[in-house]
Amino acid sequence: MSLPPLARQVIRDLTQLLESHPRAALESLRIASPVLIEALQRLGNDALDRPQVEIQLLAWLAKYPQSEQAREALLETVRAPAEDTP
Repeated sequence: MSLPPLARQVIRDLTQLLESHPRAALESLRIASPVLIEALQRLGNDALDRPQVEIQLLAWLAKYPQSEQAREALLETVRAPAEDTP
């Protein structure tokens, strides 16, 4: 499973914005983070290769550092075990 197109576009836009306008990117991330976290939670719950997803997320976080709270929230979504579904 991959990220939904909207989440991928938000990540691309934020990455470009971080490179050119860091303050605007932080405000955008504050607004967009619930959508990204939700998409990562779904991905994390459905991912077959969690370690690979975590490696990619850690690489992104290394390039674009976040507050400790945001970093932990993002990593938690990838590390959380899949929920049991009936």
